[in-house]
Amino acid sequence: MNRRQFLTISAATAVAGIVHLSVARTAAAKGLLPALRQATLYQGTQDGKLYESTNGGKI
Repeated sequence: MNRRQFLTISAATAVAGIVHLSVARTAAAKGLLPALRQATLYQGTQDGKLYESTNGGKI
């Protein structure tokens, strides 16, 4: 294997890895969309209380 072949294979492997990571992150982000559509927000406090807003945080 010469230097050109090595660099070609290395670049292809790196691109495949980057694409794999970006697809995984995109799929994870799509999992959050239904929660945002429901407009339910949660807020924790320092003393351990958990507040829920069902109107998207509007007053």
